[in-house]
Amino acid sequence: MPRKSTTRAAKGAGTIRKRKDGTYEARYTVGRDPGTGKQVQKSIYGKTESEVRKKLTAVTNALDENRYIEPSRMSISQWLDEWMETYKGDLTEGTRAKYEADIRVNIKPYIGNVKLQALDAHQIQKMINALKVNHARKSLVCVKSVLHAALQQAYINEYISTNPADKVVIPKGGNARKEINPLTQKQIDDFLAAIRGSEYEMLFKVALFTGMREGEIMGLQWRNVDFDNGVIIIDHQLKRTKNAEYYLDETKTHEIRKIKPAPAVMKLLAQQKKIQAERRLRAGNLWDEGEFPGLVFTNEYGKHYGKNTMLHNVQKLAEKIGVHGFRFHDLRHTFAVSSILAGDDIYTISKTLGHSNIKITLDTYSHYTDDLRNKASLNMESFMQGLANL
Repeated sequence: MPRKSTTRAAKGAGTIRKRKDGTYEARYTVGRDPGTGKQVQKSIYGKTESEVRKKLTAVTNALDENRYIEPSRMSISQWLDEWMETYKGDLTEGTRAKYEADIRVNIKPYIGNVKLQALDAHQIQKMINALKVNHARKSLVCVKSVLHAALQQAYINEYISTNPADKVVIPKGGNARKEINPLTQKQIDDFLAAIRGSEYEMLFKVALFTGMREGEIMGLQWRNVDFDNGVIIIDHQLKRTKNAEYYLDETKTHEIRKIKPAPAVMKLLAQQKKIQAERRLRAGNLWDEGEFPGLVFTNEYGKHYGKNTMLHNVQKLAEKIGVHGFRFHDLRHTFAVSSILAGDDIYTISKTLGHSNIKITLDTYSHYTDDLRNKASLNMESFMQGLANL
């Protein structure tokens, strides 16, 4: 009679089987009961074998690396760390940094110690309501989105029976909306005079008349400028890590957009191309575009500009015309407000700015759109008064 095997199942070992109802179950070993010495096994379920296999791989990896915590004992803080480690490895560096900041600053301080299985919608709602004091509505939406995604994975893994974030409501408003400081028409004219002859003249002009974000214009490459059709394609941005290292990343909304600026902007870009060619000739062997070739806006040696350089110079030039505390982003606000006051439709402005939806545009520039509605009302009043048979 053959001897019975005495080999014990390794910690993390798992098997998959198809159940009678057509779903799949994976059984895995988490260790042994210290009292009885028997294996302690857990199950995870899924609709397909591949789904269950993916879950099993995540669990066994966590066991191998001593990161595994039983769902019943896991806190929100522990699950968020596990979720980022196991399920969000493909995030871009910029998106990862934002997720980590929301988790560290906005979620963990409020509900980090709550057990995953004990978390309910009321606790999340209280957190969101508390954050409203110092956050704009857009920021609250982002916080909820991150938490909802993490809890949804916990639901898929059957660690929780429902996703409590489903029932959470983002309150209207938000008390931390940043004041926008667009330049007036007179200040725009003064600013243009102040930057004339500056190294950054073309960059600031293109920013002022396209509304491009700082990272978008810093990372703009000649391949994105279509002179034949008068179009600029915005498909990436130049970003900076905490260690002051720069890299190209997707746009803020993860979308590619085409903008058709005023013909004068395309003429400015043509001028910039000539200026850059002259700088290249002067620099000779010192010209070095580094890891970001083909940038539209570079210094005299072909290198990209840094964020601090841009901020310092735009503030210095704005101060010449008596505008203090001016930010590069205020050039974008100036473009948006100027477009609104010029009578451009909000949908087009929103698309040009690259907002994810038109509501962001309306909320950000509500004061100016209100003025425009009042103006439209008076225009219609004037029109009606001119009708003979009213």
